[in-house]
Amino acid sequence: MPRILICTNSYPPQIGGLATYSSQLAIHLGKLDFDVTVLAPRSPGFKAFDEDRRCKTLRYSSKLDLYQKCLVEIFRTDLVFIVQRGNYLTLAYYINKFLRRHYVVALHGHEVQSRKRNSIIKQMNHASGLVPGSKYAADHFKGLGVNPSLITVINHGTMPIIKNNLEVRAKYKLDGKQIILTVARLIKHKGQDHLLKSLPKILEVIPNAHYLMAGDGPDKKYLEDLAFNRLNLRGNVTFAGAISDENVAACYHECDIFAMISRQHGNSVEGFGIAFLEAGYAGKAVVGGDSGGIPDAVEHKKTGTLVNPNDLEEIAAAIIDLLQNKNKRSEYGENGKKRVLAKFTWGKVAKTYADMFSKILEGPAV
Repeated sequence: MPRILICTNSYPPQIGGLATYSSQLAIHLGKLDFDVTVLAPRSPGFKAFDEDRRCKTLRYSSKLDLYQKCLVEIFRTDLVFIVQRGNYLTLAYYINKFLRRHYVVALHGHEVQSRKRNSIIKQMNHASGLVPGSKYAADHFKGLGVNPSLITVINHGTMPIIKNNLEVRAKYKLDGKQIILTVARLIKHKGQDHLLKSLPKILEVIPNAHYLMAGDGPDKKYLEDLAFNRLNLRGNVTFAGAISDENVAACYHECDIFAMISRQHGNSVEGFGIAFLEAGYAGKAVVGGDSGGIPDAVEHKKTGTLVNPNDLEEIAAAIIDLLQNKNKRSEYGENGKKRVLAKFTWGKVAKTYADMFSKILEGPAV
């Protein structure tokens, strides 16, 4: 049974896309006859979480503790899979020189600092494989000098989005509203500000439109000021804050459309966009910013509409079009669910990783 060490800085009970990615890969690779160990940071509630997992989890409390645990485990493993290069890539590179252990690195977006670029790319090019989560990420790293022959694009997956008993419209007093939902951290590149700025135009045509934002983040005060003071949208916008995965699922099921107008902001960009798959799993049409890896997650004019994320008129027009056209919403939502079930369940994504790892393990580490 091949032994895989998954190295990550984000793992449940932490929340977020990469924590889910690490956890789901570990679970499903274990179902595919891999002996999986996860090395991850301690976080509040980790003991209870780890007791309920199906794979071995090692928690580190400091960088020294990380290095010690990683060194011990690498002696026992056949392949190291690095979810986030920070803390791990340099260590794997030097260990490979002495122990000839395969290492594979996931690539998500703009995670290469300019002052360290040359050394990071060198270390990536000694890996046995590189896995960008989207065509955008692949092209970005090729442009930085990554060896294209090492690259295999594997899109992220999603879990079933199962509605619970939460009545979203009653909870947030949204009866009779057409709900535009965003599920994301409140940060610039997620684009909540541009959707807010497009909302007055939407309300001219769809007066019962309502923007529901699930998530928290450093831009909350800025967005609240924008919505309530500058745009006078107090009756048309709800900040739900950080809510549980189960309640997020209820939001997906009860919204009319999902919209996340992500854009590049500085070095921040959407590497893929799992939230679009989650909305698709719930059978919802989506509107997304045509930026970063989102075109891998949204099939334009089939599962949703891609827009210029900096064009407020285009954003408004796309949302108005879907809110006015129930048949199109239903068609896009059905297409989205079929696409997720065909390609993007974690079981199918993990099988693609398993095939890649098995092929790598057939040869010697370089």
